Amino acid sequence: MHRKSKIPPNSSPLCRYSLDNQEKKIIEKDRTEVKNILSGKDKRKILIVGPCSAWPMDATLIYANRLKNIQNQVEKKLKIVMRVYVQKSRTSVGWTGPFFQPDPFKAADINRGVFFTRKLMKLIIKIGIPIATEILFPNTATYFSEYVTFGVIGARSSENPEHRLFASCANFPIGLKNGRDGNVTNAINSVYVAQQPGTLYLDRQEINTKGNPYAHLILRGSISGQNYDKKTINNATKLMNKLHIKHPALIIDASHDNCLVKGKKKFLQQINVVKEMIQYMRINKKHNIKGLMIESFLKAGSQDVAELSKKTVDRGGLSITDPCLSFEDTEKLIYKLAYEL
Repeated sequence: MHRKSKIPPNSSPLCRYSLDNQEKKIIEKDRTEVKNILSGKDKRKILIVGPCSAWPMDATLIYANRLKNIQNQVEKKLKIVMRVYVQKSRTSVGWTGPFFQPDPFKAADINRGVFFTRKLMKLIIKIGIPIATEILFPNTATYFSEYVTFGVIGARSSENPEHRLFASCANFPIGLKNGRDGNVTNAINSVYVAQQPGTLYLDRQEINTKGNPYAHLILRGSISGQNYDKKTINNATKLMNKLHIKHPALIIDASHDNCLVKGKKKFLQQINVVKEMIQYMRINKKHNIKGLMIESFLKAGSQDVAELSKKTVDRGGLSITDPCLSFEDTEKLIYKLAYEL
């Protein structure tokens, strides 16, 4: 094993960009509001929206400022939480996000990635937008978990025991996605485990978890197609009730395999998914859908970072991972969602 450098402990002042007391209060308020929506105390919907990956920093902050302006207009109907994904799960090899490689055209540098991540998240919190992020590796998540309002455990990780136990000990809501094979039963079992007490080894400590009553299910489609249909939603709800899941909430991911068209991902299909879910929620009054997820950035589409250089890459808000909706289309969709629910 070749060790390049030692990463400072997450409690070290070397990590910098710590939260002040006012910022901590803001995050706690945002977490409480999301919990109240998931439990049904708050009748608004959660909208998790933002770039597939939070890079580069300047474009991500421009996006956050624009999103804040929209939040001020729709806050009576929607609780907007911004996607600030700094670690990327890959089906094969590829860039794994700014936490590991803050400059996609240089070698991995986790020390710099820690600073990038903490600085970015602190600045977004200062703007006034709560943060959602994927928990790709529980141990590295300890470097930024204090900034997070909403956690996500992805399709490749949701059945992993360590991720389930991390969800069990987290003090913020966590959504667990169904696996890429579309097995919703396994995902609900993961939600059940995350709501129970357990024992986790994390950050060189033995942690007795209390269970997270705000762990919940995210439907993200499968390699076979969409899974936000009425039958899947009803079956998922019945199984969650059978297992006595607390707050059996559902989030619908409009992206990923829910926007497959003839076996290929079409990012513009997210618009149709959201419109279909608006109709579904208006017709089916007793549903337990608490929110939606959308991949969106300043510009529509994506670019292949493997085919670009530091000089040719577009740093103006064009995704270097999955394709995203443009901000203009996103804005229209958010207003439609807020006004028609």
